[in-house]
Amino acid sequence: MKLTQGSIVITSFPFADKKGQKLRPAPVVSNSNFNKNSSDIWITVITSQSKYSKHKLPILPSHLTEGKLLKESYIKCTSLTYIAKNLIEKQVAKVSRNKMEEVLKEVAKILDPTND
Repeated sequence: MKLTQGSIVITSFPFADKKGQKLRPAPVVSNSNFNKNSSDIWITVITSQSKYSKHKLPILPSHLTEGKLLKESYIKCTSLTYIAKNLIEKQVAKVSRNKMEEVLKEVAKILDPTND
């Protein structure tokens, strides 16, 4: 499976309290060069929970260049993690370049030490 930035994969994702996990969609945020040369990838989580969060971005059908999501969904930019590629069940969709740029800008804001 060729994983590129913006690929939406299905993987087992831990709950924030680490007391369980479930299969959920996750966009790949690491770049294609990293993905090609590493046994891991960087992802964030997609949720159907619409509760407002400053770092949660809606993902609409128009934001996908391939595939679809089953529910109205949001990308949680605060749930950044890395996983081994062999934990990926399958790829189900692909996020547009413009939406991925928005996601990466939001992640950069979270990590920026001057953004206090």
